[in-house]
Amino acid sequence: MRSMDYQIRCTRCGRKQEETAFRCSRCNSILEVKYYGSRQTLHKAEKNKPMTRYSGFLPVKTLSLDLGEGGTALKKVGNDYGCELYLKVETANPTKTFKDRGSAVEMTKAVELGVKSVCCASTGNMGLSVAYYAKHAGIKCTIFISRSANKKKIEKIRRQGARIVKVDGDFNRLWSLQRSSRRRRARSSAAITILGRRGKKPSDSR
Repeated sequence: MRSMDYQIRCTRCGRKQEETAFRCSRCNSILEVKYYGSRQTLHKAEKNKPMTRYSGFLPVKTLSLDLGEGGTALKKVGNDYGCELYLKVETANPTKTFKDRGSAVEMTKAVELGVKSVCCASTGNMGLSVAYYAKHAGIKCTIFISRSANKKKIEKIRRQGARIVKVDGDFNRLWSLQRSSRRRRARSSAAITILGRRGKKPSDSR
């Protein structure tokens, strides 16, 4: 299935960027995917691969790392708030978090770009999700995580084969060390950095 044409552009100045860019090369602002071309429609998902329904909208050639994320159940929980209230059961995803949806796309793009390693600053869930998908993509993974993070979560990340760097300090410290690591690695091999949520300042990202 052919995806829509797209470009990576700065949200502030609009400058076009390379797909491996982390921030705008002109004003250092955050980036976003801008779509062009013909409008796509939803398609029937492949068996056991719910995310393939949206392949035409994703900035990848083919969603090769769809591991069963997405398509989670929608449960009605009542009418207590003056409306019908439904909840998505995101614990049904491979690592039991909605982060898997983004990780599937991120690692697919990493494979397309020939990336050899990825790094991620996380307080837990994002790190586990990235490590899980990186393992299935055959990409080396480094997770920067707070030393005070849940020990069971850290062990789950370790079992995915990721290198864990425990850090003293808050998320800003994790993010800063991650950025430094990416710059060092980029000198010798292709590397990308993954943020938990696009469009937030480092102190707001998780």
